[in-house]
Amino acid sequence: MAVNFVLIDVEQKVYSLDFDDDLLNFENINIVFDGLDTFASVFVNDVKVGESQNMFVQYIFNIKTQLKPGVNRIEVNFQSPIAVAENYAGEQNKSYNIPPNCPPREYNGECHVNMIRKMQASFSWDWGPSFPSVGIWKDLYIESYNTSAIRYVVVDAVEKADAWALNIDTYFANNVRQYVVGSVVFQLALTSNLNISRIVQVSQPLNEYGEILLNTSFDVPKVYNGLTFYFKVNGVPIFMKGSNEIPIDILPEKGQDQTTIKQLLTDVHEVRHQVKRLRSHISLAIFSGNNENEGALADNWYGTQNNFEVFKKDYVTLYIDTVEKEFNRLTHNRGVFCASSPSNGKESTDEGYVAKYPGNPLYGDVHFYNYILDSFDSNIYPIPRFASEYGYQSLPSVDTLLTAANISELQINGTFIEHRQHHPFGNTELRLLIDYQLQLPRENSSNYYKILHAFSTKIQTEHYRRYRSSLDNQGRGYTMGALYWQLNDVWVAPTWASIDYTGKWKMLQYYTVDFFAPIIITGHINALRTLEIYVVSDLLSPVLNVTAFIQVYKWDSLEAISVSNLTLDLEAGKSHLIDSFNIDDYLVEQNCGLLQDAKYNCFIYLSLDKDGLKIAPDNFVLPGKLKKF
Repeated sequence: MAVNFVLIDVEQKVYSLDFDDDLLNFENINIVFDGLDTFASVFVNDVKVGESQNMFVQYIFNIKTQLKPGVNRIEVNFQSPIAVAENYAGEQNKSYNIPPNCPPREYNGECHVNMIRKMQASFSWDWGPSFPSVGIWKDLYIESYNTSAIRYVVVDAVEKADAWALNIDTYFANNVRQYVVGSVVFQLALTSNLNISRIVQVSQPLNEYGEILLNTSFDVPKVYNGLTFYFKVNGVPIFMKGSNEIPIDILPEKGQDQTTIKQLLTDVHEVRHQVKRLRSHISLAIFSGNNENEGALADNWYGTQNNFEVFKKDYVTLYIDTVEKEFNRLTHNRGVFCASSPSNGKESTDEGYVAKYPGNPLYGDVHFYNYILDSFDSNIYPIPRFASEYGYQSLPSVDTLLTAANISELQINGTFIEHRQHHPFGNTELRLLIDYQLQLPRENSSNYYKILHAFSTKIQTEHYRRYRSSLDNQGRGYTMGALYWQLNDVWVAPTWASIDYTGKWKMLQYYTVDFFAPIIITGHINALRTLEIYVVSDLLSPVLNVTAFIQVYKWDSLEAISVSNLTLDLEAGKSHLIDSFNIDDYLVEQNCGLLQDAKYNCFIYLSLDKDGLKIAPDNFVLPGKLKKF
């Protein structure tokens, strides 16, 4: 029975529901909360039946003995997460302090969010406001049964020579007998005329983890009709392309809105619950224990160096001895778990789980942000094995800004933009980056920021893609992933998002179509002023007899002053260096002017054809700074 609560006391944060009971004849009656945010006590007919302390888990409370014939009342009474976090911090500080205590001043946020299991961004973040939400943020319902209910069905497959071994974990709801007896029917439809059915007898008691678990497996013959969808690491390298999604909304219940989720995706202890809930999803490649905690500890972000061994021990106890151990148990050691991102992976493990330099480009993944150097210069970027975070800020469009402010408030150094810029020194850094390439406008223009945003991310992404199948002289390269930060927004503000809070695409989102295309042609001017031209193919099959065109244009004409071409074959899943030459000498030879001026008079235009048809987006290379053209 689905139920809806009414907020009856805003000041005390109490939700209430009256309902007529018709369930008393069942042996087991529970109320199930899929999401309580965060600290709450649940009462049935004035009797406390349970409490919550974690936003991310499902809570199930037995209410059989509290129900009575006729009208019943359920109340959920919430506490302030700010007050609870502060109390927890006070208790923790009696032993030792765990930083960070408060966010940077620019966040305009609340303190001690690291003390509680709640969406960390709700106390503020560099991309979002401080809205410490409280309430019922996911579905809830009353369930009744005599024997049991099926809580989770978790499936994974292991490939054999001529079949797939299908492993199925079925988790049953507990009951007053703490035992489940019966039959489970498994049905699998492979094709219209091939169905597999199994009946498995269940006789399972409650185990040591408080679960009633049935583990079964059977072989499924391989079906060769149609296509498969899978990640295969050793057989075929797959370059992962995409962006990082943040919460759909800063208010958790709004983040469950299916219309918003569909629109966004069209445009582009807790461990037990989440692993069971997510493990069977075909889109899930890896579980990460945390974000940036290894790097924060190794690089002393929060002044932990003087007590390093204590915090390292805490880190290992939580993420390795607890989270990873439980993850491996639930996945039967068949899941892929990484303790942190970024991390050096196996190298971090060999160094005791906290590497001396977790951002080492020769291992694992990296996060890279630099707001001081010229973002149009691809020589500033690392050459990692995998880039899982990188990006630049921009402003939303004027139309979007006007949904939250008046036109008179839209000044880059004005109160409104300054208040919503949560990245320390963010607006100063934006103007510095723009000044490298563009004449700063007299009037503030959000377009300048969107140009910076799109071009910088394009240049950085193409840089990573160029190294997918090659190494430099320092052994850096074989880059196999580029995930930019970030896809979406939770409010109207300067952020890294390519889609703003109203759903409007920024310039970057349009650019992703090109720089993430299956085949790209791209140019890079190295530190010696050598133009290196690459063609990158992520296809699983070769493409033969392809023609690359290198054209030179002057800025004052729509006609190319020079055209040359190369014919080549593209290997599957490879990056190909197809030509290189000194860009300045080349432009002089093409009559672009004297040596010191040629790079400002002309630019390079690149295209790729097969049999007269374009097979990659056209691209360009800027030999000098835009503002000097």
